[in-house]
Amino acid sequence: MVSAMAIIQVKAYQEFVELITSHPTVEEIANFHYSDEAQLAIRHLLDANRNQTLTAQEAEELDEYVRLEYIIQQAKIRAYEKLS
Repeated sequence: MVSAMAIIQVKAYQEFVELITSHPTVEEIANFHYSDEAQLAIRHLLDANRNQTLTAQEAEELDEYVRLEYIIQQAKIRAYEKLS
């Protein structure tokens, strides 16, 4: 059974994949943000982590977001460098 959180996790990856495969401008990369739905899911995971109530599956999902966020931040840094 796939949880709603897992579906949203895939959605966050798909949002970034959609961006990078759409021939974005440097500005679009620099301004990338997750959808409201993905941001809400991340906020839920962060709150559960802060409250020490994460399940094992949620901890894995949070780890995936952390990895994805690292990649996105690296892309944004490079974009901002090109804009300077």
